[in-house]
Amino acid sequence: MAHALSPNKALSLQLSAITGLQILVSFAMQWYVITYFGAGVQTDALYTGATIPQLVTILLIESLTVVLVPLLATSSEHELRERGWFLFISVGLLFATISVVLYFTLPLLIPLIVPGFSHADKQRTVALAQIQVFGLIGGACYAVLAGMYQIRDRFVVPPAAIFLSALLSFAMLAWQLPRFGIRLAAWAQVISTTLPAILLLPVLGSFTRPQLPRQIAKTMWTRVRPLLLSKAYYMTSAPLDRILASFLAPGSIAIFELAGRFYGAVTRIISQGMVTPFIPCLSRLAHEQNWAEFRSQYRKQSVMVAVPSLVVVLTVVFAGVVALRLLPATPARAVVGSLSAESLSKMFRVLVFMSGLLPCLALANSLINGYYAKGDTRTPTQVGVIAYTMGMGVKIAGYYAGGIMGMAISVSAYAVVYCMVLFIILEKQTGKLIAATVLASQLPPQGVIQAVDVTPTLL
Repeated sequence: MAHALSPNKALSLQLSAITGLQILVSFAMQWYVITYFGAGVQTDALYTGATIPQLVTILLIESLTVVLVPLLATSSEHELRERGWFLFISVGLLFATISVVLYFTLPLLIPLIVPGFSHADKQRTVALAQIQVFGLIGGACYAVLAGMYQIRDRFVVPPAAIFLSALLSFAMLAWQLPRFGIRLAAWAQVISTTLPAILLLPVLGSFTRPQLPRQIAKTMWTRVRPLLLSKAYYMTSAPLDRILASFLAPGSIAIFELAGRFYGAVTRIISQGMVTPFIPCLSRLAHEQNWAEFRSQYRKQSVMVAVPSLVVVLTVVFAGVVALRLLPATPARAVVGSLSAESLSKMFRVLVFMSGLLPCLALANSLINGYYAKGDTRTPTQVGVIAYTMGMGVKIAGYYAGGIMGMAISVSAYAVVYCMVLFIILEKQTGKLIAATVLASQLPPQGVIQAVDVTPTLL
């Protein structure tokens, strides 16, 4: 009988509900800003200013997160306090240093990302980026603290902290945006990523001398290294999007980014509710080498993420078709705040063409957790690099063939290929592990003489 239990359905619903509310508020913040200012140069500058912080988050913070929980899942309570304090202090100091360095180098980096911007728009983008870069400190500390909660099977607290922080940030934004303008939107992002770390501090407990065994540190680096190499390569995607879209009509960057964030937000809701509870479970099953139950759990997880993803995609496609029919015939007319009918029409088309991203990205995240739980970060990295390289070529071709719509279609195509290959390889790997386990169980124990049947066989 499997030692690990199936994730509690009530827990999944709670996580999905809390994460959904948090992302709804976060998306409402972005929607409020883009409807207040319209899809134009100011919102393009805001989203472009978030590019470098997003790249650092993907490269460093997310890489730390995916190896932290599986590596520390079997630690005792005392060991968790020692290692938690060590990681919290070390990560905080590291990202404070990174933020300061980026602050002074952004004036050189940002103009390279948006060559199609005017000089004034580039300066506006630099100013907004210098604000948002300090959100990295809180985001990195939150990753460590959230990992400590997950290891203790307290999954609800981290998304609840994000929800409360997003709600407070949105309230501040709605109250003072007309007075302070677009810069306040940048500060709201910093607050919404920093406040959760402050709220989660109690998980560390009373201060204990920070300590991280050398072997664990070495294993952590071994598992993180291939992720860093691959994600450093993946970092070229966001700058490429900005470079290409900067030559399109004003507002293209904001529309493309908002569509991507929408699908990313829905993926997070599904991952928090359907994937997160499986991570400690899969890690323990891998540690016990219970590969049959391991396969059963990640298959169940894959089905759980596929169904709601497809429902959302069908809903988006239906809503997009209806909205395109109902929009006014005069493209320049503002229909929502400062958003014109033309901008809304473009946004809905991008959402429809990019809709393949959601189910495939959700499934890919589910499968990747299966790889990471058994300590394999190399395989998904290699698959991702190959699929990404092909996707970049398709995206550039899509840009020249159909502008922003061609780019949206290429994103969907990349996600489909990536997801399918990950599933096929993981199935083959676990199949071999199950076969090896069965074979080992049939062998006689070492040092024991097995009885041999010498009864003649009748021909």
